[in-house]
Amino acid sequence: AFVARALLRPAALGFGRAYGALERAYVPFLAGCLRRRGVVVLFALAALGVAGWRASTLSPDLLPDTWTGEFDVKVAFAPGTPLERTAARMREVEGVVRERPEVDWVAVTVGVEADADRAADEGEHTAHLTVHLKERHANPRTERAVRQAVEAALRDLPDVQPPEFLPSTLFRFAIPLRIVFFGGEGDLARLGRAAQETAAALRRLPGVEGVQAGFGRGAREVRLVFDRVELYRRGLSAEEVADRVRAKVQGRVPTALVEGSVRTDIRVRLQPSDRATLRDLEHLDVAPPGSPPVPLLSVLKGAPEVAEGPGEIRRVGGRHAAIVQAAYEGLDLAGAGVAAEELARPIAARHAVEVDVAGPSREASRSTRALLAALGLAVFLVYAVMAAQFESLWQPVLIMASLPLAAVGAVLLLDALAVPLSVVTLLGAILLVGIAVNNAIVLVDCINRRRGATASLREAILLAGRERLRPILMTTATTILGLLPLTGLLALLPGAASLPFGLGGGEAAELRAPMALTVIGGLVTSTLLTLVVVPVLYDLGARRTRT
Repeated sequence: AFVARALLRPAALGFGRAYGALERAYVPFLAGCLRRRGVVVLFALAALGVAGWRASTLSPDLLPDTWTGEFDVKVAFAPGTPLERTAARMREVEGVVRERPEVDWVAVTVGVEADADRAADEGEHTAHLTVHLKERHANPRTERAVRQAVEAALRDLPDVQPPEFLPSTLFRFAIPLRIVFFGGEGDLARLGRAAQETAAALRRLPGVEGVQAGFGRGAREVRLVFDRVELYRRGLSAEEVADRVRAKVQGRVPTALVEGSVRTDIRVRLQPSDRATLRDLEHLDVAPPGSPPVPLLSVLKGAPEVAEGPGEIRRVGGRHAAIVQAAYEGLDLAGAGVAAEELARPIAARHAVEVDVAGPSREASRSTRALLAALGLAVFLVYAVMAAQFESLWQPVLIMASLPLAAVGAVLLLDALAVPLSVVTLLGAILLVGIAVNNAIVLVDCINRRRGATASLREAILLAGRERLRPILMTTATTILGLLPLTGLLALLPGAASLPFGLGGGEAAELRAPMALTVIGGLVTSTLLTLVVVPVLYDLGARRTRT
């Protein structure tokens, strides 16, 4: 207690002297503002104009990007690449990443289990790489540098497809940009060409990365076209023949060998020398057991063909679709959507298919409309409560004038710190509606009570301003100081990394900071302008109602 008193007493004395000087200067300043009401109103309107101009320049976004110091990379090689070759190539990439001093650990998963829940394009040719950075290097700049190093290491490998980076967080979109091409049953080829052409154009845009296009690369396959007439003449069906071909080439597992806790499947199929070439396939016997042999070639319309099958066939809304996905750096959500739409629409028209730009841009517009409706409802409810309490219609309007004044500080602070206008900032604005009016309520209520005890309107305003200056500043200061740890600005202080509970920033600080910054910026300008603008507006309104 002695040490705390020794440290806090000088600070308290300093704050006391500063407040005394502020109080002595505030009342004459407020009196001068009351004499120059037009200048004060013009200044407030100019501030609102500047805030509106800067608000139009804020980049919109759905949620702020968060950086946890960990990310995943999905790597795919040419379909059909053996598991051993995929593992050997990923071992090279893992060695390159481990050599970087910022990396804490690396985990690699090659292939997927046969019975695992997997995507259609996953198999022995795919791998997942997880990179975790050291705690002191968990920042956006370092994570981007490591991602570029991973991409450069993969670029040197043969038959590798463009990697897909997946951030390890629930609050960030792995694929924020999505372009969907639609077509009919016979439009698969046109959809694929439109998707590939759009992907090539997106890769030339600065800031766009991780472009994934179309149906993906399919596996090489042998195509058989059956002669239905010949099958009917021999008493066979296409399903029976296909099943026998599959059983002889791919094999079946009729039983398993169990040795203790180890279970080994027993697969029965032709030996490799009897199924190595297309010629061997043509001479496969597809007749039922006990019947004369029937070579496969005798029931086909032509020789078997080797081709690349589609990697996937997607349907969106019951229609065939090809999807182009991409991430972006340095572009805002609206700018990325507009650039993608300008690229995709001419390509879609050239290939006679339809196009739609989806992704977080659409979700952002929906969320923004919902939150703006909630903001309007909050303003109405606050006005209704004050109108019932003050038993007046114009005084609540006067108090609500502090809300646009609060928007000035919120917008200017977000603009100065380059914080995007996201759902989180709109949540902060809704909170600000209920907080910013408190000071104006206290001030207007005090003016009303002082008017009953004095004959002069301006004297009542000056007395109320002097009386309520201290509680207004105290409530604002305590709210701002309470929100300061949420902003992440404490990370700029020396030794901030040792602060408990992530008060120096920590993981996902980017997600909670915009809300706190919105409230802090709004409270600063709302308090400063409320102490001047609201008394001036009260003076104007009271004189107008009196006349």
